[in-house]
Amino acid sequence: MTIDEWIERLKTAQSARAFSTTAASDREVEHTMKLSPQFGAFLHRHGAIRAFPRGRAIGLFVFASPKSSALDGKTLHEIANEDGSPRYLIEGSQAVYGVDAGEAWEVAADFATWLLDAMARLRASYSTKDWNAILNGAKPFTTKEREVLEARRRFEVTLEGIEPDERFRLRIHNGSDRKLPCLTYGVRGPDFIGALFLSVSELAPGETTTLRVHAYRDQVDPRELELHFDEPTPEDRADFRELSS
Repeated sequence: MTIDEWIERLKTAQSARAFSTTAASDREVEHTMKLSPQFGAFLHRHGAIRAFPRGRAIGLFVFASPKSSALDGKTLHEIANEDGSPRYLIEGSQAVYGVDAGEAWEVAADFATWLLDAMARLRASYSTKDWNAILNGAKPFTTKEREVLEARRRFEVTLEGIEPDERFRLRIHNGSDRKLPCLTYGVRGPDFIGALFLSVSELAPGETTTLRVHAYRDQVDPRELELHFDEPTPEDRADFRELSS
């Protein structure tokens, strides 16, 4: 498949998160053309893109405004992210690079080669079932799942503080009419999206409890995180443990 064929397939996928795009400005296109004519032409035609959903994350980003940094006297321009790994252009070269242990290494000879290979790699990482769910859309929520969703909306989660060991101290109130085996609650921070899986199986309707939970303390300063109540779509059901219990 060509890059344009991949884009068209993702655009027609039924999953709402399969593909999204933001038009690049003339200034952004002009700037990126100087870095790589292939990269600039892509932005002119397709804009900045987000594609290949990976649970709560996105597998592929192509940016319209590359961030610049220095490495060994060279200027790196972060043009994309492939499954969590930044991809760069270096002035004076058309190759696409990754960085590992402070050293740049060539991923592909040029932007088009990298992007086509990246799309094929990401597609291959899905099972047939998961890929079909992206293309055709997931099955609607069942009656049981809708009841769970209604119950979880009535749980109240409040961040009371951060413990000396950097765990979250959470106050949780069950305002629903049922118990849930688990409560999935989102956390967000600068360039970070995650989730907490809160053990609430013993919390009866009307009761309140306090939980102390680890919240990505090895990856991000917990003081930079905020709680976020996420409403799942059918495509997200696997990420919400209360829907699979």
